[in-house]
Amino acid sequence: MDVLYTRLLDESETSMFFEDMNMVFLKQHQVNFMKIAFDVIPDDLDVAGMMFKAHSKLFSKVLTEKHFDLVAKHLVGSLQRLNVPQELIDEAVVIVGPLRVVFEEGAKKAREEQIAASDAE
Repeated sequence: MDVLYTRLLDESETSMFFEDMNMVFLKQHQVNFMKIAFDVIPDDLDVAGMMFKAHSKLFSKVLTEKHFDLVAKHLVGSLQRLNVPQELIDEAVVIVGPLRVVFEEGAKKAREEQIAASDAE
């Protein structure tokens, strides 16, 4: 996690999302999520819903699928730096990739709410 979060904090387009965050808690939360994501996901676990809820406040800070792509890029780069075999990196991308839609939908919903709020004024 340290390699990944160092990259994310050094990235100008993602660092703003980590301001005022408890990084120790966040890293542990991410480890817990990855344990679920890279294992057999229980059928009754709504991973997309869980991701949406966890990031809901950030969508109002303009979190979008572009940021998801940057995080995915840094995840791959971190795994490569740690000499993780390419077949495992490819497997991680296959698992994480479908979650991109959560960020597309979250950004869309946040834009719609901002427009509705502007219209109400």
